[in-house]
Amino acid sequence: MTNYSKVTEVGISPGKTVSATVTATDPDGDTITLEKAIGPGRLPKVSGQGWVQGTWSWDVPLSLPSTYSDYVAIVARDICGDADSAVLHLHTLNPPKATDAHVTVRRGEETLTETYAYVHDPDSTWTKVQVGPTPAAGLSVSAHVEDDPLGSGMGGFMVVFEVTAASFLCPGTYEVPFTVADPDGLSSAGTLYVRVVGNRAPLASPIPLTGETTVTLTPTGVVAGPVVVRGEVFDPDGDQVFVEAPGMPPQYAGSLSTFLGSLVSVYFPYPEAGDDYCRAVREGDVIEDQYTIILRDSCGATTEVPVTIRIRVVDKVPPSIIYPARDETADCNGQGNGAEPQAWLADEDGACIAVGIRRP
Repeated sequence: MTNYSKVTEVGISPGKTVSATVTATDPDGDTITLEKAIGPGRLPKVSGQGWVQGTWSWDVPLSLPSTYSDYVAIVARDICGDADSAVLHLHTLNPPKATDAHVTVRRGEETLTETYAYVHDPDSTWTKVQVGPTPAAGLSVSAHVEDDPLGSGMGGFMVVFEVTAASFLCPGTYEVPFTVADPDGLSSAGTLYVRVVGNRAPLASPIPLTGETTVTLTPTGVVAGPVVVRGEVFDPDGDQVFVEAPGMPPQYAGSLSTFLGSLVSVYFPYPEAGDDYCRAVREGDVIEDQYTIILRDSCGATTEVPVTIRIRVVDKVPPSIIYPARDETADCNGQGNGAEPQAWLADEDGACIAVGIRRP
């Protein structure tokens, strides 16, 4: 009888049916009987002339523990009493278990940043990894599996990740899914958390921005022209920069407009601030007004740029002569009155007595 004695590994899953086909042959052509000797499951006893085949099967209980291990022995005997056996080693199939991984990378750096996730699979000799889609353009992730140097031969593995972030990728935490699978087709999922850092705020020069204008007081009103303030803007990361003006105009501004390209702010003096303008003329003063421009890059970093406007006031209104008030006497009978007393008397009939104006 041919010797088929060996141990065959059979992975089992709780709640599933497992089976194995066993074949025995006899070189002498004797009748062979095949049957199960020990272990769980069933194998109907079968016989054959010189050759026999049987199927062992088992409905695995759902309650089977994850550490289950047992053996099934199947024996073949010929009519002369010679025997041989095959052994099935039954063990629970366990999916690989991976830890999550964390890494911090600086945007724009060309050097790969490495990090690790640990995988445990006690019933497998190898695992493989597949990285899911990255959540943002500019984030690059590759991975491969190595044996865990601290757990080699004990079902320990390491997933090695190599990560880079493009210079245009905004800071934040990005979640990259990955899956590890073993030779039995079982798998589990994990997450690589990538924290991207390195955003720098935009820069402006000069700081503060300054501008000057002249407000002229004329007999017909206040004449004021706009002030154009210019500066340069630079973002050290190459991000797109946007400009924001304050929602409320400063004290002496009638309106305010701010543009980026490079940086232009147009200040329109407020022509109705007459009292302050007159005070500036009397005191020989220069009025100052301040406001702030906010620079914001495409990743949210901001810079506040202060702006100072100096307003010089020029008075071109000629002086007017004002005569002091004087008393006049109006005759109630109208005799000897000038034009103004006579007009007053016509409007204020009977008022002479009230104001004590002389009567004849």
